This record gives sequence, structure tokens and C-alpha cells, in this order.
Amino acid sequence: MDKSICTVALNIFPGSELTSFKKHLDIFEQANLKVIHHSIHDYRPTLEAWFNRLVANQTAAIELVGVQNYNKYQCYLAEAWRLFNDRDLMLMRFVLKKP
Repeated sequence: MDKSICTVALNIFPGSELTSFKKHLDIFEQANLKVIHHSIHDYRPTLEAWFNRLVANQTAAIELVGVQNYNKYQCYLAEAWRLFNDRDLMLMRFVLKKP
């Protein structure tokens, strides 16, 4: 996995962990949960919209959180978009059932 997103993501979401599809399935099995549906969603439009809104509101955002935080989020959103575009990251949704 690309280490750049891990570094940036941990800065944005401290304590978060990126996990593989297999690890999810293993954890569900250990918890005695059955996957009844899973799907992959394209997260790029969301990231692009957030990035564009941040850039469009640059002055207000910098006044609110400072240039360092503004730059951090701008870099995070651009890098996250690239990783989703390159398929290094995927957003998966699961519906689980306890038998």
C-alpha cells in the first residue's frame, strides 16, 4: 500500500487503520457474522467535490483553521483522489447478519 496516504490519513484521522478486504472477511467470520451484501463505491466524485469546495472557499477556510490545516486537507483530498483513481484504495460497503 502507498505509504503517502497512510501518513496523510493518520494526520487527518488519528487512530484509523486501513484494512484489506480479506482482513474484513476474517474479522466478520471470527465474529460469527455473515456477509449478505457487499459493494464497491466510487469515492472519487465525493473527494473531488470536497476538494473543489475547499479551493473555492480558500480565504474563509484559512481564516477559520489557518493555512497549515488548509494545506493539510487540500493535500489529503488530492492524494486520496489519486489513490482511488489508481485503485490503490477502494470504498466497500458491507451488509452483515448475525445467524
